[in-house]
Amino acid sequence: MKGKPSQIVKDAHLLRSVNGVVDVELFSDLIQVYSGDSAKMCFPKGINLIFLNQDLSTKATLRADYAVNYKWSEVYYIRDSVVIIDYRQQDTFYCRDLFWIKDSALLRTDLPIRHHSASGIDFGSGLRARDNFDSIMIMNPYGTQTVEEEQD
Repeated sequence: MKGKPSQIVKDAHLLRSVNGVVDVELFSDLIQVYSGDSAKMCFPKGINLIFLNQDLSTKATLRADYAVNYKWSEVYYIRDSVVIIDYRQQDTFYCRDLFWIKDSALLRTDLPIRHHSASGIDFGSGLRARDNFDSIMIMNPYGTQTVEEEQD
């Protein structure tokens, strides 16, 4: 990284709200803010995002060892030991990197993912999800899942 950060924030707790309703909490031990033409926020000690329901209960969490957000972009690049837990479905997703596109509320990766659920473990070549976790799509899924048959 070139230059020194213009600002350093320790033990950060940031909130994102939409129409006055908090929907995401961001925690990080360290944020380095860089100014100038390539202004960015770096999270060298990791990032922990908590996605909230309207009643402020936890909908999902996302944790990673590193993240960066370029000032002129609504995209966070999140990498290294990325773990997403969807509390509604009781699913956990693991991947190496992820893009969080804030203005369109999308999470995506084109790298392999591993998905743990009550029905088993499966894999895919990527992931697409809304950041409200109402829609999650595993790209090219493969693996073993247990499916219960309906009984009449």
